[in-house]
Amino acid sequence: MKILKHGKTFDDGKKFKSECDDCGCVVECARREIKMTMDQRDGDYFWVNCPECSHIIYFNQKGLA
Repeated sequence: MKILKHGKTFDDGKKFKSECDDCGCVVECARREIKMTMDQRDGDYFWVNCPECSHIIYFNQKGLA
């Protein structure tokens, strides 16, 4: 794939750390690896899948801003 025009990137070099509630695996990931789900009722949240058990690891929205 060839990039014709670069888009807006969210990777500012910050790393975010969190622990899986299911298996206890501690992960560190870049902003671009974290997915966001918009929810009008409960509020937006950020998450990744645990690389060991595939459980969802949630991140605090305030910690990502």
